[in-house]
This record gives sequence, C-alpha cells and structure tokens, in this order.
Amino acid sequence: MSFVDGFGQVDVVARLAATDRRSLSDILDLRVPGANGTRVALSAVADVRLTRGFDTITRVDGTRTVRVQGSIDPAIANARELMVALKSDYLPELPERHPSVSVSILGEAEDTATTGASLGRNMIVGLIGVFLLLSFHLKSFLRPVAILAAVPLGLVGVVWGHMALGLQLSLPSLVGLATLAGIVVNDSILLDAFMQDKRNAGSGIIEAGREAVRDRFRAIFLTSLTTVVGLGPLLFEQSTQAQFLRPIVASLAFGLTVATVLSLFVTPAVVAVLDDLRFRQKRPIPHESVDQA
Repeated sequence: MSFVDGFGQVDVVARLAATDRRSLSDILDLRVPGANGTRVALSAVADVRLTRGFDTITRVDGTRTVRVQGSIDPAIANARELMVALKSDYLPELPERHPSVSVSILGEAEDTATTGASLGRNMIVGLIGVFLLLSFHLKSFLRPVAILAAVPLGLVGVVWGHMALGLQLSLPSLVGLATLAGIVVNDSILLDAFMQDKRNAGSGIIEAGREAVRDRFRAIFLTSLTTVVGLGPLLFEQSTQAQFLRPIVASLAFGLTVATVLSLFVTPAVVAVLDDLRFRQKRPIPHESVDQA
C-alpha cells in the first residue's frame, strides 16, 4: 500500500511470516474484518491473482525508477551503435506511448561521453601548449603550424588500423590518438629544422624541402620503425587481458606509421605554402605615379 505525507509518496509493503505464506491457500484463508465486525476469509471479499511485480522499489529525487541493464556482444554491435539505434528508433516513440516515462542513459554511454569531453578539452590544451613551446623555440608563429599539420595525419592511420584489425573505434582508441599527437610532431620538427638550415645556406624553398627529406629519411624512418616494432607484441596479443590495450596500441602503431610517411610530403609542402604567404605579405605594393597637368 502507499500513502502521501508532507515528504511525498511512501510505499509500505506488508508481508506475513514465512510459515503463514507457503502457498496461495494460506493467503486466501487470511481473516479480515467484515462490515459488521466479523472476520471473513480474504477469498470471500477479494479477487486474488498471481502477477509479476518488482522485488524492490527504487526512487531517484522522489521519482520511481526502473533500471534496465544488459550485456553487449561485440561480434554483433558495439555500445555506440546500440545507443544510436536506441535514440533514433525507440526513444522518439516512447513519449507517445508512455507520456509519464522519462529515460536517462547511464553506464558506459554516460562514462564515454564524460571521458570523451574531458579528453577533448585536455587534448586542445596540450596542442596549445605544444604550439606555444614551438613558437618560443622557433621564434615564429607560422612554423609551428607546419609542424602541427602532422597531427591530423595520424587520424588516417588510426582509422585504417582499426579497420585492418577488425576493431571498433572506442574511448581507448581516442586515448591512443591523444597520445599520438605528441609523438608525430617529432619527425616534422626534424624536417622543419633541416629545411631552415638549407634556406639559411641559400637554397630555395623547394630545393630545401627535397634535400631535408632525402637527408633525414633514414633517421625518421628508423625512429618510427623501432617504435612500431616495439608495440608489435602487444598489438597482436590475443589474451583477454590485452584486449583493453589493443585499441590504444593500434592507434599508436598505425597512426605513427601513416603520419611518418605522409609527413615527408605534407610538412615540406605546408612549409612552402606558409613561406609563400609570408613572402607575399612582406612584398611592397608598387604605387603608380600620377602626372598632374
């Protein structure tokens, strides 16, 4: 039964002793007071039916709640795909059938959204910090842009790596991508430094980029190769304990590989574009002379 007081609705469950409720007949023989004070069997004044009910009643902020839980088979779908299907197919029709019911999504979906937002903010702060450090060291605000252009290149490798291994993009994958952002810039720093040295020696921007890639290719390739090979044993580990780390390692290994190859082409090109833009900005604009009669 339930009653309402000053603090809201309160549910009270009355239950007989275990020895007095062993069967349905014990409930039907329960004596209750009648209209004239005599006690009659419950079966004479009530219709008793067996139904399913809740073993506990849970409330959140005074609202009765029901928690629905389930396990996910990753071979069929991941949590993100299930949540997208739930929000697009089921939840829009729920208010029409049950106007008084509201839905709150908790569990892995809530944790992923919270952690993903925090990871995005921290990654932006980290990139800003890297940019400021490079600007202070290089004494320029344009050259760090060419170096940081290698960071989006790692995303290409992350996607390709997960597709090759049959992995789903998840929160650990994003953690690996955030970690990758601080690694892929190393190759671009080397290329930018050598291009600057060649420019100071009198080479043109195109020739400087070509010579920098040719001279530093072996060092860049071996540095990235040793890192990828070191991640190899964990990348192909099939034990249950390693499954949580595989998305992180896949992001690092494949992202670093693709970013290393693409940075050999993209970084010199971005440096040349920025150099051309800076030259155009500094070039004086000729003034036409006007003859006065």
